[in-house]
Amino acid sequence: MAMEPDQDNPFYETDERAPVSRGEFARKVGWGALAVSTAILRDKLLQGAALFSFILLVYGVMSKYPVMVAACVTCGICGLVLFVVALKQKWSAIRQWLLIAALFTVNIALIVAASKLGTR
Repeated sequence: MAMEPDQDNPFYETDERAPVSRGEFARKVGWGALAVSTAILRDKLLQGAALFSFILLVYGVMSKYPVMVAACVTCGICGLVLFVVALKQKWSAIRQWLLIAALFTVNIALIVAASKLGTR
């Protein structure tokens, strides 16, 4: 007498698989493409924020005002250090987005302030 497999068993596997519809497949491919493109965009923006931090550092070194030198050099170095830490420790996506927003905001504000005050 052959034993029938238990249908209620959660580990019961059948060879019958439900066919995947084209819409479901397209939806999964679309979400996958969105996730990949978001990750690429986040990495490029993080690199752009690091570039802005470096530019801020250069603006600070060229400034003739000691307060702007201190502020720009400090923020530029902090931005570069945070960029390296974010990459090395593999921060979560939300922490990286917050870092990108904060770095762009501070860097652009200080670059505008330094350019209005002038350089040597």
